Amino acid sequence: MPRLEVPHDPEVERSFLATVAAPGAPDVFAEEIGHLRPDFFFVPQYRAIFQAVQCLVEASAEVNLISLKAELERLGLLAKARGVDGIVNTLQAEEVLRPGVLADQIIEAWKSRQIIHATARAQEAARQVGSKPSEVIAALAQRLETLDGAATDDPLQTLDPSTWAESEPPPIEWLIPGLIPKGEPVVLAAKSNAGKSLLSLQLCFSIASGCPLLAYRAPSEPRGVLFVSMEDSPEELHRRAIRCLALFREHPDWNAAAEAALWANFVPLTPSWSSRAPRDLRALEPFLRRKARELARRVPLGLVVLDTFSALCPGDQNDPALAAAAIASAAAISQPFGASSLFLHHVRKASNGPGSKQSMADRLRFDELRGSSALPASARCVVQLEPLTQDEAERLGLDGDRALEGGLVVIATTKHAGGPKGAWTLLEQREAGESGAGFFDPHPDSDRLVASLKSKAAAAKLGLFEEILLSLFDGVTDRKTLGDRHWPQESDAKKADRLKHALSDLRRKYRWVQAHPSLSLTAEGFMKAQKLRGGSDAPKLSDRAKEKASTHAGPAWSDDPTEGTDLPRTGTGGSRGL
Repeated sequence: MPRLEVPHDPEVERSFLATVAAPGAPDVFAEEIGHLRPDFFFVPQYRAIFQAVQCLVEASAEVNLISLKAELERLGLLAKARGVDGIVNTLQAEEVLRPGVLADQIIEAWKSRQIIHATARAQEAARQVGSKPSEVIAALAQRLETLDGAATDDPLQTLDPSTWAESEPPPIEWLIPGLIPKGEPVVLAAKSNAGKSLLSLQLCFSIASGCPLLAYRAPSEPRGVLFVSMEDSPEELHRRAIRCLALFREHPDWNAAAEAALWANFVPLTPSWSSRAPRDLRALEPFLRRKARELARRVPLGLVVLDTFSALCPGDQNDPALAAAAIASAAAISQPFGASSLFLHHVRKASNGPGSKQSMADRLRFDELRGSSALPASARCVVQLEPLTQDEAERLGLDGDRALEGGLVVIATTKHAGGPKGAWTLLEQREAGESGAGFFDPHPDSDRLVASLKSKAAAAKLGLFEEILLSLFDGVTDRKTLGDRHWPQESDAKKADRLKHALSDLRRKYRWVQAHPSLSLTAEGFMKAQKLRGGSDAPKLSDRAKEKASTHAGPAWSDDPTEGTDLPRTGTGGSRGL
């Protein structure tokens, strides 16, 4: 019988100790420390050091190299901790943002070892002459039941809301502002061949280089990206990467530093077909955790892309347990580093060809994902890509054949547990023979086209918003004058109400107006007004004007829960984005 490896991860144990024993950390991470017992650690050295840390925390003593050495001497464990050199080596491990995730991994590995030991003892008992199977089974069951009670944390945490009214809630943190929340599990879903793998590669290039993606604002800084591609060969990934690079090189912000950051921070992974090791996500989890740690030592980890859910998580996709386990594995890989995870997934097959009565709004719903509600229910955010039908494209005055080929798609956030759903943006795919073939640009007239796609009323409303924008652009900022100009037949009270709601949409939805009493335009609003005034050849916003347009701070309170956060830019004019 082959010897089985005992479940453990020394790097997880070492990293946990380095995190919770850092200066000031024991107070912050006291709950995580209290969740564990020394015997949960597999490596004797780390078991000894943790016991000393726990004793110091319980005594409210400072945790540092000197106090750890003294405590280990008191406990008679200094030799087991490998002396001062062993303590120093342990504390020099990579620290993480969320040691509670590592604590969970330590507990799970300990439970697995206990199961192995319990079953081994049951095997030995069953071999004894005269043993009764019922007694062996009962003893094994009793041992396994104690493991369920060995979890060191409660299944639910009790919150104290008494200070909520007097304190500001934490803001939403974004990886790609308005599209990918930071540190959360995300699903990118589309029908087959809609371009989700290509779009995810664009997303990886944006995060790794720090350059903008499509019509969204750039990441705050370049970050590391693990791109796990289970369906493409190394040769195909190479071809796609070169085409994607050509697209990014067109952007005015692209430079040698961005390109160097891209190749340093982007780590693609594909199956090794010569290996007989299993390739499901649960089996790959230890390997991917190690790759994440290696990358995080060089650069903050931003994203782990898992392409695709069906390839990495085989089984019944309607099974909620499968989806929950997949999200948990993804979190175990990404969350210790504060990174996001992104599953690529499929929507259910539906008839959206010529003559289909299913509208774009009907198709852009997260309950359209394959596997019922299991995966989207477990994810914190769902982004969907949906191609236009031939009829929809022709109704908008676009090329119906181009839509039929999948060259025109709408991207939208259809679920976000921490904020509002995102606006629709129309993307066009670059054709074969073009630079960056297969990858996406925001359509230059996205605002008008998606409004028309929604309804005639939405298109008319957009037209009114554009008229108000031009009034502001022309310097008309008096609210009464604005009301008289755009609703001349209404009463003063009705004008004021309509203007209030219109300005709210101009701030929240389109981001054309600053959240400021002076009704100043944002950079996006200034550029949109320039385009409306002068067409695609209108002058671009200067750096000085951009700086001036973004100087106004938002109000202390707003009716918009995302006020003050970065949301997608729409209507960015005729220039091609990434």
